[in-house]
Amino acid sequence: DGTETGTARPAGSDVACSQTDTTRPPGTDAASGETGTARPPDAPGAALADDKPRLSRLAAGLLRADHVHALPDDAELLSGLLRNFIAVKDAGWGCQCSWYGSVPTVEAVAAIADNPAALKLSISEIIGARATDRQAAAAEARRACAPRRRRAGLSESRLDRLPPGRHSDGRGHGLLFRVLPARRHSWVQRVTIRGRRADLGLGSWPAVSLADARQQAAENCGLIQQGLDPREERARRAAAPTFKEVAEEELRNRQDTWKSQTTEAAYRVAFDKHLFPAFGDTPVDQISVEQVVAVVRPHWKGNGSAGYRLLQKLTTVFTHAVVRGLRPDNPAQAARQLMPKFKDPTQHHKSVPHAGCEDAVAKIRAARLDSRVDRTLSALALELVVLTALRTSEVLGAEWSEIDLECRTWTIPAIRMKAQAEHRVPLSVQAVAVLERAREVVGGDDDDDRVFAFRVHGRTRTLARNSMARLARRLDLGGVPHGFRSSFRDWCSEVAQMPADLAELCLAHGQKDRTVRAYARSDLLERRRSYMQQWADYVVPRKKTEEA
Repeated sequence: DGTETGTARPAGSDVACSQTDTTRPPGTDAASGETGTARPPDAPGAALADDKPRLSRLAAGLLRADHVHALPDDAELLSGLLRNFIAVKDAGWGCQCSWYGSVPTVEAVAAIADNPAALKLSISEIIGARATDRQAAAAEARRACAPRRRRAGLSESRLDRLPPGRHSDGRGHGLLFRVLPARRHSWVQRVTIRGRRADLGLGSWPAVSLADARQQAAENCGLIQQGLDPREERARRAAAPTFKEVAEEELRNRQDTWKSQTTEAAYRVAFDKHLFPAFGDTPVDQISVEQVVAVVRPHWKGNGSAGYRLLQKLTTVFTHAVVRGLRPDNPAQAARQLMPKFKDPTQHHKSVPHAGCEDAVAKIRAARLDSRVDRTLSALALELVVLTALRTSEVLGAEWSEIDLECRTWTIPAIRMKAQAEHRVPLSVQAVAVLERAREVVGGDDDDDRVFAFRVHGRTRTLARNSMARLARRLDLGGVPHGFRSSFRDWCSEVAQMPADLAELCLAHGQKDRTVRAYARSDLLERRRSYMQQWADYVVPRKKTEEA
């Protein structure tokens, strides 16, 4: 009849006690399937004053959380069940798990004693929390008792104690540590290259550490995945020249193309100061894009900056290496895409309006009276720049062998011209007077053919490249020497109404149209001569020339 001797079954407890006839070891949680701490015989749930022993068994953990909803809506039964949990908590029986904190107090049970739904919810939460705690405790116990697993792979500290033979690193790259009977140690990598098994020697230990051997093994596996043979790549890298060797070869190839010694010196300074310290001894095929970016970025401020010029020089060297087959790509071109983007507004050389050139030349002619030879020559050179509309470098490099004062023609060789083409300059009367005055100031040195070379303390010197710029700032002309070329070009259009192609010839600007350049071969010297004389009369009237 489902009753037990000497014990009366509470009314409505058939469903609650449907599984209690099957004897389970005390402390077994049916929900988790794990065995908790065995309950002592004198546990509080062993005998209850309300004469409901089945509730003590439920309190001991025989009730599953998913069966709580099947309990009868008997407030007295549910309240008694909660009180059993409270009794277990108060007695401190079992592990001190967090589920104890979820057990309500006696006062809380009294407050919901007439609400079966709230009682069932509390019971479900407690049983679930207790099962979770028991699972966590059991897992922790298993971890504590389990033996520690040694990390796969070799250890640097154990290498000298390994017995003779081959010992695998176990990292998946085929790395082996070979110990010979004579206590000689070496690294070997067993791989498959293009379908054939091969053993690659990676060096001896301890010259090659475990970390270095693993890195080499990983790199070899990467090359094999790309279809390459690590042995061939190693031989190619060993034969690859350094960056400095390739750069020196490129500079030698450019030896006959320098426009001036200044350009060559600028190249040398850039390589010696920035590029050789960074890449000089590095094989040219081992320089990465990231390394190029690290060198160029501190100097990068957009096109025309120092970083931009460094990147141009690197591009030239790496292009040379690519053509020679020393590397497959040009990292400088890729680094260009990683540089910050700057908006570079075009900044032209500051110039003097052509109407103000007469006053500017008057200040320059007054500066010719300076007692210092170099300042006098600087004033003469700057006046010649204005009269001929030439570049400063072309004037400073002038030689008497290029100038025919009788024919009033100055022929500048192609090597000194920006366009790499010979340029004939018709000299005005005022320009010839400036050159004759320069010869008087210098005194005429038969050993030196340069127009603006002078002797100071027994040594021959030439004007500095920025001497005319310094003079223009000191005289507050309102423009720079190169800006007078713009002044002349504006005068050609606005005052002389000179044809555009003729004005461009005066400025030594080459014809961009190849077809026109192939047929128009005359430099129109005599036509230009009349215009150059008009320009000289415009900035230095003849009367002032005769007075000077």
